[in-house]
Amino acid sequence: MKKKALLIGGNNQTKYLANSLIKQGYHVVAINNDIEVCQNLSELGKLNVFQGDGSIPPVLEEAGAQGADLAVVITEHDDDNLVICELCKKIFHVKKTISLISNPQKADFSCQLGIDFIICPAKSIISIIEQQRAEG
Repeated sequence: MKKKALLIGGNNQTKYLANSLIKQGYHVVAINNDIEVCQNLSELGKLNVFQGDGSIPPVLEEAGAQGADLAVVITEHDDDNLVICELCKKIFHVKKTISLISNPQKADFSCQLGIDFIICPAKSIISIIEQQRAEG
């Protein structure tokens, strides 16, 4: 049985992520508020697309979030990302959650919510700069 991945939010990067996950053998379900993003994603033809707010439990339920293997949450709002990951983890028992967080201070807090992986561009950039300085 294929593993199921949820992609919640995002714009241009969502199609790239969907393609990559499909190639890795996942059954991909995308949830997005933006109708244009949904139409763009539906052109892939190899995933299920739901138009709606992924922070609302009935939307997650309708999209089949229950027991998914992976949820990647990349909306433009840190607080939404945290809430959605927490819902996925605690209510829908998603095995692994990944959240995009813009505010580095919220990135530290998000680990307390049980989110498995945090992607924080600012922290990643600082880490690269520090690594380059250490290498001389």
